Amino acid sequence: MKKEYRLTRAEVSQLASMEFKRHPNGGFNRNGHKLAFDDHWMTVTSSKSDQVSIGEAGPWRNGEGGRVFQLPAYLSRDADPGSDGGASFPSTLDWAISADANRFDGYTAPTREEILDCLGNTSLTVQDGSMLRECTIDRTEERFALRCPIVMSIPNDLPAERRAWLDELIAETQSRWRMVRVGEANIDGDDSTTLLAEIDLTGCPEPLLAGLIPVAADSLRWVVAWAARSAAVIVDTSIDSEVLAFGPQQMTERKEVATW
Repeated sequence: MKKEYRLTRAEVSQLASMEFKRHPNGGFNRNGHKLAFDDHWMTVTSSKSDQVSIGEAGPWRNGEGGRVFQLPAYLSRDADPGSDGGASFPSTLDWAISADANRFDGYTAPTREEILDCLGNTSLTVQDGSMLRECTIDRTEERFALRCPIVMSIPNDLPAERRAWLDELIAETQSRWRMVRVGEANIDGDDSTTLLAEIDLTGCPEPLLAGLIPVAADSLRWVVAWAARSAAVIVDTSIDSEVLAFGPQQMTERKEVATW
């Protein structure tokens, strides 16, 4: 059951002390960042035009309107339920804004043992029939992310039509699911490219970790389970497909001609 999130007076006061000002169209603004609460989510958008890449430190991802930071709003409050409004509320916003500027001064990632302790019984395995993927903990002293391959290897000579379908799948996945960033990366040091889902928690305030890590792992597994089969078919050129022989735009045009 979803938790209703309404700003308390203390939280509104905290926003004012952080120089967030109410926007006439809703939400709050401060120096290029807009904060909104919608459908139980805290969303911060950035005026920066830079695209977020796989491996970038911090929780930002690419959204329809540019760079976006999202997490379930109740986590900030639940991180310290004994305080009025949640002591981690300002630090959550500080995290978002600092990460957008790639500032992580004095940050040390939680140990692997601490991460596993926060995960508890939350699984890192994704299985749907014969499809099996394993999420991993990517940790150094300065960085911490959860990652999971959607497809392990994208052929370098993938036909342009299939490449267009893969790009379409990546865009739809980013649009449909919050928190998770999806993109391509070389993770084995060879010429192969992997399609990855990732949630980077570098810089996460310590009070948020226990609640956020299991949510992040679940989100990652849902995204991979949703996208993996389609991605596998797209990159497997041994599978003949009339649909994949044409790019998304070409298929749309063919449908329009047939309908006309």
